[in-house]
Amino acid sequence: MSFLFLNFIIATNAFAESSHTYKWDKIPDIEVCGDMVSRESVIESLKYWQDEIGSKAMFNTLTFKNRCDFPKPGIIQISKNKKTVIEYGITSIDYYYFSDHNDRTINFAKIELSDHMVREDNITLRHELGHAFGLLHEAHGIMEAYY
Repeated sequence: MSFLFLNFIIATNAFAESSHTYKWDKIPDIEVCGDMVSRESVIESLKYWQDEIGSKAMFNTLTFKNRCDFPKPGIIQISKNKKTVIEYGITSIDYYYFSDHNDRTINFAKIELSDHMVREDNITLRHELGHAFGLLHEAHGIMEAYY
């Protein structure tokens, strides 16, 4: 249920002002669950964001697992969305506030990729990782809402 609420929050904030951002309190770990994406695709996508946003795309460990449990704090989890969806991918962000409602701190991020995700240049994975690193939708470019 909380994922539905979080997805609503992300959708309603899709075109929020740039002052509304997300950040990590500490550098996250990344878990890739199953064989949905290749190691090379993940590494290429992470390098893309490190080149684009530098230290905002930092992570501690990158782990590939056959199966993952519910994400814990400090984790970006990438898995297959087992439901039939229209979207190529979706990122659910669990976050909390300190004192300022424009200062959203990410607790964990769960990226779910569909079977029919766009594989060319890892567009879907890159876009969803952008959300996991705290980026919102933009009017153009890789973070466009309907890329």
